[in-house]
This record gives sequence, structure tokens and C-alpha cells, in this order.
Amino acid sequence: MTIRDSAIAKLQQLPEPLLQEVSDFIDFISQKHLAKTAESQSKEKLIEAWLKWFEGVDNLEVTTAEPSNKQLRPFGLCAGEFTVPDDFDAPLPEDLINAFEGK
Repeated sequence: MTIRDSAIAKLQQLPEPLLQEVSDFIDFISQKHLAKTAESQSKEKLIEAWLKWFEGVDNLEVTTAEPSNKQLRPFGLCAGEFTVPDDFDAPLPEDLINAFEGK
């Protein structure tokens, strides 16, 4: 199975709301790649690359995923096994935020 086949198989398993996020990310990395190559390509080659990309997007076929045979887990499986602290939504301490941000 090629990387393309694997990616398509994963896309077909995603729920509909996540497909927009994936589509946006694909647009982002495509633009990022084109921006990198823009510096080294002539204007004509860049226009040709954009046209090719838009043609590819226009030819995409979006299908819905086959329904899964898996049953959803019922709500409340862990009821009473843990409690959410009252300060769960409180802002994190500044030193912890800095650690996550690598400061």
C-alpha cells in the first residue's frame, strides 16, 4: 500500500467534522511548499504549479466513509470512579506554561 493509499484509507475513516480540518491542513502545507519553491522558480513555473494544484483540487472526489460495525461505548462507564476538581478550568501556573512553550 502506498502512502497515498494509506492516507486515503485514513481519510475515509474520519468523521465528517474532522474532514474540514484535514482539508485546511492540506491547503496549509501545500501553500507552505509552494512558498518555499517560489523563491527558486520563475514566475511562469509558479503560475503553472498553482494551476496544476487548483486542477487537482477541482478533481477531488469526497465520499462518505462506510459505517463502522463498532458499537459506541455507553456513557457513564466510569461514573463515580473519579471526580473533576473545582479548579479544572483555572488557568495554568505561569511556570508550567513557560515549560510547555520551551521558555
